[in-house]
Order: sequence, then C-alpha cells, then structure tokens
Amino acid sequence: MRISRLFSVPVAAAMLLAGISVMPTGAASEGEGTRVLLAGSFTGGWSAAAANDGNSVTVNEDGTYTIEFNASKVGTMIDSTWTLGLKTLDLDIWSYTGVSKEDIGEDDFAQMLEDAGIVFRVDSVKISGEEKLTGESTVILDDDGQNLRINIYNMWTSPQTAIVDGMQKFNGPLEVTFTLALGDPDAGTDPAVTLWGDADGDNDCDIIDVIAVNKDQLGSAMLDAQGAVNADVNRSGTLEFADAVLIMKSLVDLVTLPV
Repeated sequence: MRISRLFSVPVAAAMLLAGISVMPTGAASEGEGTRVLLAGSFTGGWSAAAANDGNSVTVNEDGTYTIEFNASKVGTMIDSTWTLGLKTLDLDIWSYTGVSKEDIGEDDFAQMLEDAGIVFRVDSVKISGEEKLTGESTVILDDDGQNLRINIYNMWTSPQTAIVDGMQKFNGPLEVTFTLALGDPDAGTDPAVTLWGDADGDNDCDIIDVIAVNKDQLGSAMLDAQGAVNADVNRSGTLEFADAVLIMKSLVDLVTLPV
C-alpha cells in the first residue's frame, strides 16, 4: 500500500478514438513494454478497418519515437478531422508515481507526473513534411483510469483542444513524434516499516517524530518514503495529523503503536 496525502479525485474528458496505422521510426520493438497508440476520428474515408492494421508501437525503453500514417493510402482526402490523440496502452501509471488515484486531483496531476520524473509529450506533428505543432502538450488521465493521453486536436471540447495548426483537411503523410520516459516501475511500492513512529529515520520514536509529521502535513518539510511509512501509525494508508497525535500518545503510554 502506498502512503499518500489527501487530494480531490481527477476528472478526465472523454475522447472518441479509432485506430491509426503506426510505424516506429525510433528504437521501438515488439515484446513486453508500453504500447503507444496514435488515434483519431475522421470523415472522408479513413475507415476503422483501414486504420486498425498495426495501430500501436511498443516502447521498451525511455526515448523518442515517430508514428506515421499516410492518408493517401486509403485513396481519399481527410476532409474533416474530429479528434486526434496520442495515448499509452497497457500502462498502470500509478505503479510509477507512488500515488493512489483516489488521492490525486485534476489540478495536481501534472505535478504528480513531474515529481515522479515521468515525461510524455508530443515533439512534432508534420503533415506532408510541414511542421504543424504550435502548442505544448497537456497530459491527462485516460478514461480507463490508468493510461496517459494527449489530445492533439479535439473539436468536441469547449474550447477546442488544439496544439496543432491546419489540422482539419489533409491527404498526405502524417508524422507524430513523441517522447515517453516512465522511470522506475516500482516507484509505487513502499518500503517496509522499520520502527513504528520513527518519522525522521533516527531509529527512535520521540517528540522529534511528532514535530516531523506535523511539518510534513503543513508542507514545510516533507518526510521521505521510509519516514512516511513508519509514521502512518493508524495504518490508514494516508499520512495525517492524527498520526502525529497517536505518536504523541504513545510517548506517554496512552496507546501502543501501531494503533
């Protein structure tokens, strides 16, 4: 169980997705790893049947990759783009962050990814070789609650999500280059308790540990992972002021830790 702090629950916007053929031009290979899908919904003949032929690339290591699709191969111009997005597949993002989904709010999502060293961004969007990328990537939680998504273009949102220029009509090759870096997949695993109440890691439980928990909760000095595990003396999975109170009570023999 991962020790966490309290935040609100995230809300992810919906997006209509249909597969787009992809071809890795980076170091992607088949096998175990995180698949990344370039997906969208269109009119003008870009059918789901044509799009579902090889619609993902497997990323086995952190790096930058390019996904390609040539609209001309389906024999028609894309005359209306509704949505276009990039998303991970087969990923449990919470195992990389050390945070529970229930404990992170929408406004805190980007900071959580930064704290965990996770990078997912669109570096380039080219149509017929012309760069169309004009905005910065915003990473959101996908509707499945565990994968990451970037909306490159979405006409259904208000205001429309668009980090590209001239996306509506095209009939040439589309190339999307992205970077994905996930870091340590075991980041969400807490260390074992070494001594209940020992928040500061000095192998003793005393009044300094009470102060350390209070400082953590006030945001003035955060505990490390080991200290947070040791200090969760009510075993709630969430570090809180109540843990400091219980540690204080244990010092005068009113309770025995853990409670």
